[in-house]
Amino acid sequence: MICKIITNPFEEIIGMGSLASNILVSFVRVFAGYFMAVVTAVPIGIFMGYSKNINRFFNNFFNLFKPVPPLAW
Repeated sequence: MICKIITNPFEEIIGMGSLASNILVSFVRVFAGYFMAVVTAVPIGIFMGYSKNINRFFNNFFNLFKPVPPLAW
């Protein structure tokens, strides 16, 4: 029993069909999050480019995250 699990660890998961559905759910979540980020960030970026007041307002907020190293994201 243990030898079968060690040699074919994904056989049971693929055979049950849960792996494909879990991957699909994960992709939907990733794309939904990406879509929400784009819908939010692109208009903010455009407005920041057009208006100094909006740029100052959001720039202070974004500067809070500058001390965080990029690898921490």
